Amino acid sequence: MASSFRLTPNIAKGGDLLRCEVQGISKPSDYQGKTFSIQFFELDTGKDGGRAGNKNDLLAEFSATIVNTGSKQEPKLSFERVSRMDHYPTDFPKTEVRKTPEGEPLSYTPTWKTPHFLLAFAAASGTTDSFRILIRGDAGEREGYIYEIGFKVLVSGKVFHDSSKMSMTLDCTGYLSHNCVQAAKMFMADHQEMVVKRSMGLNYGSDFNAPSLEVDKIGYDLKVTSCIGYQLDSVGTGHSKTMAEADWKRIRSFMVEGRGTTIFKGYEDAGWEGLYYNPDVVHAADRDQEHPYSYSTAKKQSKYYGIKVVDCIINYNPNSIYEDGEEIPATSRTPKDLIKTAKLKTIPFGVMLARGGRHTAMIMSGRVYEVHYSQGPRDLNLYGSTDFETEWPWYSGIIMVPPGHW
Repeated sequence: MASSFRLTPNIAKGGDLLRCEVQGISKPSDYQGKTFSIQFFELDTGKDGGRAGNKNDLLAEFSATIVNTGSKQEPKLSFERVSRMDHYPTDFPKTEVRKTPEGEPLSYTPTWKTPHFLLAFAAASGTTDSFRILIRGDAGEREGYIYEIGFKVLVSGKVFHDSSKMSMTLDCTGYLSHNCVQAAKMFMADHQEMVVKRSMGLNYGSDFNAPSLEVDKIGYDLKVTSCIGYQLDSVGTGHSKTMAEADWKRIRSFMVEGRGTTIFKGYEDAGWEGLYYNPDVVHAADRDQEHPYSYSTAKKQSKYYGIKVVDCIINYNPNSIYEDGEEIPATSRTPKDLIKTAKLKTIPFGVMLARGGRHTAMIMSGRVYEVHYSQGPRDLNLYGSTDFETEWPWYSGIIMVPPGHW
């Protein structure tokens, strides 16, 4: 028996409403009065091409009948008496109660976004109520933050229709960026709150060598952090909350000896896009020829220390003087260009690599978040936030943003 069902739209973002409809059945009399089972799956067609994880992970199952409100010659088919049959969770995880290791409450409440979509069935009256379908994910499958959704229609236990060759894609990259931002702000807020409350934060920088450190650690569960550590903790947490553990494991596998340049190859492998930045490609404030040279390489070879560059953000903060105080003649100063930085401010999250890996940070809607690793557990500014366009002092580098953001 030939049949046609459709799930629309073909491409959706996390949280969007999908609509399932029946388009046609070759022998309408054969379906009258029968109950259909409609099963929705997260298909293993991601970065690993189905080689990892279990195929066709069931997300939800529904029971429904199909009615014809048209004629025999011109049928108009729709779903009726739709009910959900599975018992998978449909509620978002509860807001976590967060405390310090000593039991002190923490005020910052991250708002994690769980990958999901809403589903409605085309009914004679329009559409049914929507159902929330949570992505359960597979810890072994690299999805690239995009989940392939398919469905099967069964009658009397036999497959009546299989959509696997025409699956739809659910893009949850926006959820990844949101969760990474929430994680980065959480780590910063937690430390700063405890500095204010008890004059002792939760972390200290990897280059902090104050003699008092061992004394400070007594009675406190202090943890060391660094510029790359802050980034890894934030992005790793963001991946975990977005059901993308396998993607993060793959990214981390590129990292060698803690070097930022190596893990940035991992971001590239996961589809993140590289944006070379340089506030003034002609007159570097520190007169270091690395900056004009790195721009030349980015422009001619589309590379920054071996990392692919897809676009350049340049000349957004031209110099009028050098660091040694010498003034740059007004006639030779670089014209300011704010077009790309304006676009950058619309990007919710990215990771940064400066001076060939000497420093790493994160950028969120035009502000840079970093760890000053010489600071100690009593310092509020162990974690810092500065405006990229006007305050960021690292003169050239690369920003990598999740797929599809730029």
